[in-house]
Amino acid sequence: MERWRTVRADAVAGLAASYHPYDLNTGGVRTAETVGGELSAHFSAVKAMAKEAGLAQTGLSRIDKAHRLMPAMVVTISDFHMAVRARLDEGGLSEEERV
Repeated sequence: MERWRTVRADAVAGLAASYHPYDLNTGGVRTAETVGGELSAHFSAVKAMAKEAGLAQTGLSRIDKAHRLMPAMVVTISDFHMAVRARLDEGGLSEEERV
């Protein structure tokens, strides 16, 4: 049982870290595609762990419900980057100043 709690906690932490427009270690931009790929991998790991642990159907359904929100989460990251670019365009900054 303790193993599943650890796996679950790691998966939740992974989802949280992946759902961010910038790399928290380097400050680099994380594309919507990168975020989507990482989120998909984390959801797959959570589903596999839940099935292996024998989670009840209600729990599996909740995971599926959260997974169905993933496309909207990826769009949010994309929209964020578009909004940032628009603001930078309005500011008249050079390419060098934007980096």
